[in-house]
Amino acid sequence: MRFDSKKDLWLGLLIWISIGGGLIASIMSKAWFAIILMLGTAGFIGWIWFGTRYYISGENLIVKCGPFSERILIKDIKSIKKHVIRFHLQHFLLIGLK
Repeated sequence: MRFDSKKDLWLGLLIWISIGGGLIASIMSKAWFAIILMLGTAGFIGWIWFGTRYYISGENLIVKCGPFSERILIKDIKSIKKHVIRFHLQHFLLIGLK
């Protein structure tokens, strides 16, 4: 069985707007090294963003996150908890100021 990772809208906006802004700024200034660096960064983050999946295969849980992979024996899992992170931009800004 295959399970895709959930993706938060606010995190996606933060990541992709930042990368897009950096890429646009690099293109406008014709900084070729920065353009190549931003394209490579976008490719790597995109690989992780769109390539994070979980597979159950026999007695294993296989975690794939872009170029990274981990195999975990299901019998070694001691507990599973549903965890919801509620995070608001105001909290992020307040934490960043302290």
